[in-house]
Amino acid sequence: MKNLKTILKFYLFGVVASLIMIGFIHIYGLLFDTFYAYPELEIIIKTPLISGLPFGALLWLGYTINKLPRTKNIYLIVVLKAFTYYWIGFLAGLLMIGFIELYIFVFNEPYYYATLVNIIGFALLLGLPLSILVRIAKKLIDDKNIQTIE
Repeated sequence: MKNLKTILKFYLFGVVASLIMIGFIHIYGLLFDTFYAYPELEIIIKTPLISGLPFGALLWLGYTINKLPRTKNIYLIVVLKAFTYYWIGFLAGLLMIGFIELYIFVFNEPYYYATLVNIIGFALLLGLPLSILVRIAKKLIDDKNIQTIE
């Protein structure tokens, strides 16, 4: 019963988060591009009910990461840390690609701009090698491994 309450709670949090995102999409649609202004109430109702599960799972994951020191399950800790490093690598990849696109724009290089789908796809691919680099850098910078010269 406790697990069902937790699942239902985070599902409802996911529905609310989805409704907030739909609100932002509507504001964008009203201000900039009418393509994104959903006129049908049916779509507004169905979308958060469907996307509540993945958003709720992400919220649960964030909640669980904050409680890692209390968790005794070593496999859960390893998986959550791996996901954490991967998403740090993904964000670093997005920043790197963003700076490359900015360089192309500022210096008027003869390259085509990447689409948003290409940028996100390439950042997802860069997430793995950059996460390994982040993990190595953390290990090297860790206080236990730094040898001070006295």
